[in-house]
Amino acid sequence: MQFGSDSLQKFSACTEAGGRLYVGYSGGLDSSVLLELLARSEFAARVVAVHINHGLSAHADLWQRHCERRCAELGIVFQNYRLAISGTHNLESRARRERYSCFKKSLSPGDLLLLAHHADDQSETLLQRLARGAGLRGMVAAPRQRQLRVSGGVANLYRPLLNTSRAALEAWAQTAGLSWVEDDSNTCVDFDRNFLRLQVLPLIKQRWPHFASACARSAENLAGDLALLQAYLKADLERCDLRNERLGQSLDLGVFLQFEPAKQAALLRLWLAECGQPAPNQRRLAQFYTVLAAAADAQPRLLLGEYELRRFNGRLYLLPKLDAVTSDYSVTWTAQKPLSLADGSRLFLLGADSHLAKPRLEVVYRRPGLRCKPVNRQHSQSLKKLLQEYQLEPWLRDRVPLVFFEQQLIAVADLWLCENTVMNESVSFCWSYGEVDSDVGSDSDTDAGTELD
Repeated sequence: MQFGSDSLQKFSACTEAGGRLYVGYSGGLDSSVLLELLARSEFAARVVAVHINHGLSAHADLWQRHCERRCAELGIVFQNYRLAISGTHNLESRARRERYSCFKKSLSPGDLLLLAHHADDQSETLLQRLARGAGLRGMVAAPRQRQLRVSGGVANLYRPLLNTSRAALEAWAQTAGLSWVEDDSNTCVDFDRNFLRLQVLPLIKQRWPHFASACARSAENLAGDLALLQAYLKADLERCDLRNERLGQSLDLGVFLQFEPAKQAALLRLWLAECGQPAPNQRRLAQFYTVLAAAADAQPRLLLGEYELRRFNGRLYLLPKLDAVTSDYSVTWTAQKPLSLADGSRLFLLGADSHLAKPRLEVVYRRPGLRCKPVNRQHSQSLKKLLQEYQLEPWLRDRVPLVFFEQQLIAVADLWLCENTVMNESVSFCWSYGEVDSDVGSDSDTDAGTELD
């Protein structure tokens, strides 16, 4: 068995020149075949095998040693991650999320992640999504190719074996004399995927022997329909004045609410998908409309996994889930390097100033009773009123960095300098959050239509 010419062309186009090829290598049949094929290819020198030790089986360390030994025999670089997943609730989904988190740690922009999903995996996924009431996006199942947001840019994911049956992989592996590990949990029908593989699909294939390949074609057809739908929806999403904020993104609710409810739901799903979030189920959608209908002076919040939806000043915000910050936070800063704050944001000093060549500044979060007088103001005001006036989002007001020099407040983040500042006008601050860690497109292995938070 070889990569088909069409598959090879797409595979080659998925990575930049010099980019590394990372293979998800569990030691099972599928990934063993994929690793062997790559070791025999022109790409062998760029291949890195990534093994995830979930620690869920008594044999996990044996499997890890098998994979490490086989990579040494093939001359393939081996990387290993060890997880500690406890409990039994939603185990499959949690393990899947942890795997992708590990993969992203290895990947750099321009790299390629290769996964060994095959046609039988695709039919299992399709049935599993159908049983959970998935919509069009979920029924696409596992796309052959998609992008992954990684630190510093974008990498690609590719599944070169997606149209190949497991039987064909096993026949090739036996001919090639390969050895592989068998996960003992694969026989446990308590897991949905194993139940489908062991009890449902064998019965279906008795009636329709080519069911797996038919499912693969259906998934491809649905992917085309989804791409067409998204092209139309993206134009409408842009009409909503979609923009990047200091933290997360926002859209214009006035425009958004002009669309009919069905399109609003579709636009919300698209927006979430483009930020790497699973589509909300019907209960979550109903809760979303309570956010829109809240009183004008309310601060509604809807959690969606690791993200949340907020509403402010006529706009809908999608931002990473924010944890509470302590009001007594205080840190000393020389301002020679960017300051990383407790909530992950960063503060920079821009410009040179003789008074502050090597300043010893104190940075704190908002505290009750603080007042200040912005430059060119006639009177001082409470910090609370000023933050409202400057229209800083309410969820950022308790974490806005206040800069003190010699016990005097000289700046409130990059919003304003205070009248008593010792700095000249060439100096300013910049307060920013890093990019939201998101995938371009939804996670193909996330169960669409299910609640994951």
